Amino acid sequence: MYWTLGIIYVALTVAFAADVLRNPALTTAGKVLWIAALILVPVFAWLVYGIWRLRESRGL
Repeated sequence: MYWTLGIIYVALTVAFAADVLRNPALTTAGKVLWIAALILVPVFAWLVYGIWRLRESRGL
């Protein structure tokens, strides 16, 4: 059970970091801050960034 949760956590972390690094709307400082937020407060960072990306993709 714990291995499964660990694998899911690592997969989400890698996907999040890859998306942050590929996002042209972010400056280098913004990318560093998002990845730092991922390390310090992972679940909150996923939620906030996910909502922001959804709004960005819809043009809001």
